[in-house]
Amino acid sequence: MTSKSPLTPKQQQTALEVFGVRVGLDPAAPVHEQSLGLAHALVGAAEVHAMLAEQTARAAGAGPAELGEATGQTFNGAATRTPADDLQLLSWEATALVRRIQAFAGTQPRGGDELLKTVMMTAAALSGLLNVAHTMSDPEREDGATRDAAELLPKAITALEKAAETAGGQRFLADLLTMTD
Repeated sequence: MTSKSPLTPKQQQTALEVFGVRVGLDPAAPVHEQSLGLAHALVGAAEVHAMLAEQTARAAGAGPAELGEATGQTFNGAATRTPADDLQLLSWEATALVRRIQAFAGTQPRGGDELLKTVMMTAAALSGLLNVAHTMSDPEREDGATRDAAELLPKAITALEKAAETAGGQRFLADLLTMTD
């Protein structure tokens, strides 16, 4: 990946305005916190734009091949250069998905949704597996990274197994949903 530092908060605000999004900043917050929040707002704005573009393309007749090719442009946009860079981006995206699900779940009534728990465990497993895949694909990984990946892999597998266990309980929901139409 080419860039090693984030855009400034002002640059991020300008980019958000292109998407029609205005985000206020707390002037008392440190610049790194402003930049972090704006960067994630920018990701959200870009993802909604991609979602809308994909819906428009589908309506115009685009199929899986065209959508897959367009989705691959993510790596071009991120300026990844190697398979390790691609896996690093995928790993980050999976970890961000886990945090987004956690943030969403935090807005829901207590007691939790069993389906959401299954989704969360699946996302956590994916995050862990991609983290390990990235580490093992990186020829320049730091000392101790292989050991860390070896410790993470069984945890990711356990999360996947737990997700599979809870998914079985979702079959009842699936049966109910088929009865509603």
